[in-house]
Amino acid sequence: MTNKKYQTIYSSIVPKGSIGTCVDIENGVVLAFRLEFENGESFWFMKRDLKEVAE
Repeated sequence: MTNKKYQTIYSSIVPKGSIGTCVDIENGVVLAFRLEFENGESFWFMKRDLKEVAE
């Protein structure tokens, strides 16, 4: 599941349209992904707040 690309449906944390790469997931039932962005920032997002981006 890591290295997939996602966009957040909210633009309050990162600029709208920013695409992040999933670099870590919360163990157990997958509820949260840590996404890393091109500018070097990384944030945790709830899975429900993301949409997968085709590569």
